[in-house]
Amino acid sequence: LIVSAPLLLTGPIRARYPMAWIACVVMTFIGLLLLHPRVFVAMLNLALKTIGRQTIERVPPVRRYLWPVLASFGQWILAGFSLWFITLAVTDVSVKLIPLFIGSAALAMTVSYLMPFAPGGIGIREGLYLLTLGPVVGPVTAVVVVAMRVIQTVLEVVLAIIGAAMLRRSGSMTLQADPDDSNPLTVQNISGPSGPA
Repeated sequence: LIVSAPLLLTGPIRARYPMAWIACVVMTFIGLLLLHPRVFVAMLNLALKTIGRQTIERVPPVRRYLWPVLASFGQWILAGFSLWFITLAVTDVSVKLIPLFIGSAALAMTVSYLMPFAPGGIGIREGLYLLTLGPVVGPVTAVVVVAMRVIQTVLEVVLAIIGAAMLRRSGSMTLQADPDDSNPLTVQNISGPSGPA
């Protein structure tokens, strides 16, 4: 919501809705409010109760809550840059449009997460890319959208294979017995203190 709010400040929207900047400010404020751990956990618990799942009993401390939030922002920013670079490979696109691409990526990824009927956000994400980038980039947006989906799918498959291999390797290493595991301190801790009482 926060990252995609600047989409309201783009040329086509400002030309049609001159007061769109007010909505941008309101969306940013609401987004910052919803990011507060207490507000976010309360909304999440409401959703969990609705679907009959166990609620979160404790609000996480800010230091543990901050890193996932920053990681999400980083994901959207990198997705926006990758979308811009793919577009640059197809047609000329200004560096000044990078914030538009970041906002478009943030909006498309967030909305697609909320659509359980669309696995991987397929169709939803592409539609939002066409809606937000089409008026600026032109007809080649369709090519960019398809290329983005293909590249993302290939990367996810490769990372899944690497992750599965790493899990298999770590599991086999855990199951292997250590022939030199004869630490007397460990044995003493298990069998209890030795010597006369």
